[in-house]
Amino acid sequence: MGSRPRRVQPATGLSFDLGKRVLSWGKGYAWNPVGFVQRSKDATDPNLPREGYWMADATYVRSFSPDRLGLGLVQTVGLTLIAIPANGSVNQDFGPKSDSSVAGKLYLLVKDTDLDLMVLSGGARSLRYGADFSRNLGSRMEVHGEIARIAQSERPVLDSQQQPVVIAGASTSYLLGLRYITEGDATILCEFYHNGEGFAAAEERAFFTLAHLAVETGDPALIERANRIAAAYRRPSALRNYVNLKVSQNDALGIVYFTPSLTAQANASDRSLLILPELLYKGITNLELRLRLQQNVGPRETEFGEKTASTRLEFRMRYYF
Repeated sequence: MGSRPRRVQPATGLSFDLGKRVLSWGKGYAWNPVGFVQRSKDATDPNLPREGYWMADATYVRSFSPDRLGLGLVQTVGLTLIAIPANGSVNQDFGPKSDSSVAGKLYLLVKDTDLDLMVLSGGARSLRYGADFSRNLGSRMEVHGEIARIAQSERPVLDSQQQPVVIAGASTSYLLGLRYITEGDATILCEFYHNGEGFAAAEERAFFTLAHLAVETGDPALIERANRIAAAYRRPSALRNYVNLKVSQNDALGIVYFTPSLTAQANASDRSLLILPELLYKGITNLELRLRLQQNVGPRETEFGEKTASTRLEFRMRYYF
């Protein structure tokens, strides 16, 4: 995971960091379209720790009194600038090219609404920019969203002759979510995610048709053709539209630190579904116990219907030190 980053704070609100860091850009729970400077989440387990990238960044934050900047319209301003090297020695997997990138984020707290504007320069990754927001609608409800524009993205598809071709162009991804906490301390989270870099359902079906044909016939040419593009279709959330619904209950059954939850994640493009009940217990110092069952539901030639196993049961014990 790398060494702990070094921080210098020469003045109030100003800090400089150098080292391997895990940043968290975006307000979404399962997905972050504006997560330009971080590794993607596993949408089926968004809280899993992720490895960071080596970077140098500077952050300045300033709050304003109510009589400044439009009678209190803007309450807080923050600016973060980041340099991310990518070469044979560090951050080799940051992007398809070995080149340094520069990113920036402007944070605004405007009338109790969190706003972020982000940009990542061309470099190891193509130019991309976006925005997110989060706002509380009363004491129990919160709404959030993100939108990102990528100047150049590519996806491999099959043409009418079942030959791989690459479709390139700009793309837009976005997310809209709602979180509600009931009087009984249950949390209901619902998010819709559109992946502008994702595949259409017809493109997915064409790939699975080729893959099944390759396996059934054993034709080396078909197997090689399917393997050439398989990684793109196997990546998480590879299609265009998803809905994630999670319901969790804190201190269930009167047991402190016991949180059962149920997640349903639907691929709205091919209508396949993942159902994930989970039991989580954190009542022992520095120890986390988790039992989860993953059920993949869907017909042949759909994302969740084509998973290696339709059912997976796992128990995890994590100790912190």
